[in-house]
Amino acid sequence: MATAIITFGSGSPYSVFHGETVRSESVTTSGTSASGALTATVSDIAMIWCATAVYARSGGTVSAANGAYCPAGLPQYIRMTEGDVVSLIDA
Repeated sequence: MATAIITFGSGSPYSVFHGETVRSESVTTSGTSASGALTATVSDIAMIWCATAVYARSGGTVSAANGAYCPAGLPQYIRMTEGDVVSLIDA
């Protein structure tokens, strides 16, 4: 169990946020899928950072089979689908 930081923002193909549209939240992760509350807009990317490794995906229930692996202590970027939230699970 850990706390992951999720940051949403409008971004470029190089995972650089446009500062005026950035927003963040904390999500407590565990062995079951947990979702954030922030919803993505049309051009959002999400940066996920957690002190422990997690899997993440845009919308739906996440698992090791369908999520992006986010290594411990390193930011991982994923493109979001409009209206979706980030779902996380411990690796």
